[in-house]
Amino acid sequence: MKSTDTKRKHGRSFVLAWLFGVLSLVLAVILVFAAFVIVKLERNNLFSRSILTGNNYFMDQLMYDLSNDVPEQDREEHSLNNIYVDPLADEYVREYLVYDENGNLSIVAEPVDAEIAARVKRIVDAVRLEAPVYLDSITLSNMIINKLYAIYESRGINPDSDREAEEYLTQFGIVIELDSVGNGSEYLIEVPYLSQEGILPNGCESVSAVMLLQYLGFNISPEEFVDEYLVCGETSIRFGCRVGPNPKEMYAGDPRSENGGFGCFAPVIVRALNSYLPSGYYAKNTTGLSLETLKRRYIDNGIPVAVWVTVGMEEVDRILQWQSEDGEETYLYPANEHCMVFVGYDEDEYIFADPYNSNGIVKYPVDDCVLAFNMLGSQSVVILSASMAAQVK
Repeated sequence: MKSTDTKRKHGRSFVLAWLFGVLSLVLAVILVFAAFVIVKLERNNLFSRSILTGNNYFMDQLMYDLSNDVPEQDREEHSLNNIYVDPLADEYVREYLVYDENGNLSIVAEPVDAEIAARVKRIVDAVRLEAPVYLDSITLSNMIINKLYAIYESRGINPDSDREAEEYLTQFGIVIELDSVGNGSEYLIEVPYLSQEGILPNGCESVSAVMLLQYLGFNISPEEFVDEYLVCGETSIRFGCRVGPNPKEMYAGDPRSENGGFGCFAPVIVRALNSYLPSGYYAKNTTGLSLETLKRRYIDNGIPVAVWVTVGMEEVDRILQWQSEDGEETYLYPANEHCMVFVGYDEDEYIFADPYNSNGIVKYPVDDCVLAFNMLGSQSVVILSASMAAQVK
């Protein structure tokens, strides 16, 4: 009898020891797994974090080499000399763009009088609005620009110069009273306004791009632009870590989704636009130019600009981040990133067509705009034709 009881006790002890061992092993596995997850969450922190206003992360790798922005068939036209604003020196220059036999771009610049150049650009813009056919020819456009500049350079900016310029323009059938051409203190481009509300809750970049297209007369909707031309990449959460694409290469998430869409940066919109645009037009990544330079070079010439700023021009207060599929890279994205169309200015404010929340045409103080624009890496995009490109040099 004792032998049987002893065997039973030994059997229960063995079972208990075995269960204890199994439970210990399971617990150890759970602890190891938990430690792994904690380390991964720590390494790939999903929580928002603050960045300094002067952070230049969003400008990194956004700059395109100028020669890559100009289609091969348009390079000859771009070798013509024109007056434009040097973005580095922030002054007017007459610049000669020359391509060698290997397609490499070389630049020769000469300084010109800023006040005269500004006057000429305002007149050319008026000509473009009143009689755009005369600027369709690159040769004619350059001839008009340089002749007008020569008139004001030799006679100064005064009523007599205006009368001579008026007489010169009449030979092309262009009748403009130059007294009515302003001095650049106020200007507004009337783009066809589009709202993202109800269609693309996180698609401000695409809606802004389509406003640029519709301004030039192209018949395309924001939804068609997203479905046919915008490259998107899925985002997901794995072990508490968000995984998604590089926002400089594709849109992260779904712009149609309220909560599953993040955004993209300027190069993505440039590629989408160039996938749509016919021969004779191209999208140009103008990232790195200041708002003041964009104003002088493009807005003053009647060319709207898509710009990356923040909602309400507020400071970037939170940064989202996610990992690449292979876990090798971390991508940062401002939570309140926004894209609008820069359409004008007055004495103290810049003016935008804001697709968010059906805001319409909005104005913000210049300093607030500069702060938000710079925090997003000074990203901007324009659409040009050959004649338009010649006009803004």
